[in-house]
Amino acid sequence: MKMSISLRNLFTSQSFLFFFIIITILEVVGYFTHDNNYYFDQRYITQSTDSIVNEISTDTPFWKYKPLTKIRSTGIYTSFIEAKLEYDCIFKTNKYGFVNTGKFNGIADFLILGDSLTEGHGGCPWLTEETIDLEPNLKNIKILNGGFMSAGIRKFEQVLYYARNVAKVKKLIIIAISNDFKRDGPSKWHVDRDCYGRQVCSSVDYFYFRKFSTSIAKLKAESKQRRKERGPNILSEFSRYSFTIRTIINYKKIFSNYLFAENVEKIKSREKSFQKNFNALSRIHELYPDLSIILVPTRDEVGMFGKKNKDSQFIEKHLKKENIKFNWCDLKGNDFLPLDGHPNKVGYKKMFQCMVNEIKKYEKN
Repeated sequence: MKMSISLRNLFTSQSFLFFFIIITILEVVGYFTHDNNYYFDQRYITQSTDSIVNEISTDTPFWKYKPLTKIRSTGIYTSFIEAKLEYDCIFKTNKYGFVNTGKFNGIADFLILGDSLTEGHGGCPWLTEETIDLEPNLKNIKILNGGFMSAGIRKFEQVLYYARNVAKVKKLIIIAISNDFKRDGPSKWHVDRDCYGRQVCSSVDYFYFRKFSTSIAKLKAESKQRRKERGPNILSEFSRYSFTIRTIINYKKIFSNYLFAENVEKIKSREKSFQKNFNALSRIHELYPDLSIILVPTRDEVGMFGKKNKDSQFIEKHLKKENIKFNWCDLKGNDFLPLDGHPNKVGYKKMFQCMVNEIKKYEKN
């Protein structure tokens, strides 16, 4: 009997040791592995007070940045361990409310439409007067940066109409991620809505207006307080620091790209959610038959566990069917910020080069 208990204890000890070794190996590997997860529930973003206005000259009004303004945006990710500053960016707008790309005479050789990646969230604006001046291939080429955070194809269309109202737009390039093809249409900035009145955009993605000069220390302190107010997601916060937990709870969606085929209902649901944006893209393509699209992978599509998601595959199929030119801008895991879903400065440099390459193709024709 004593020997039986002793063997059982030995087996339990060996099992625990084996389990401990496996977890340790996973955590070491995970430390050097790209984290595909995007921690929306830990994000607190701020922007300069009075930096957004509504543009009402188009068929569907939309919000844009206040013209001729210096704007600051920050992103802080707050957990039970720390409040981490992920980015702190400053940019200027031109007289149209776009990110400033230099002096403009009313003729745009290229309008670049896109979402927050084109605008330059996270790694900071990359398509600006300064970056254009430093690129020899863009000498004497006038470019407008029509990128706005959270924009989809339907907002791209309205931004295009607005740009055509105020300037002559010769050529068009769209920079897009898969989310842009299923986002809702453009909207006005309603300060009287409850969420905006409290300066909060949603329960999982806090957006606050703060004075341009607000210190990082104060922003971090506020984010800690707001974490308490909305109730922390402890499991998500643990996954930020543990590869093992992250793998267990966050990778089902990614692994499904490898393991599971979609049923007919899911395919039809995707087609429906994309259709309004596809219709808008068709109208854009009619205006600019030589339109070129640069597709950029999202955070979950890169790194060791990354794979082109089913939305991207669906978009590729549609673009080929409609004979719309597109190319992928090949970002890797280390081209993204540590926690945020946007590229870092290195990633944005790659996107800048992808755009330059597309412009060079136009110039050759």
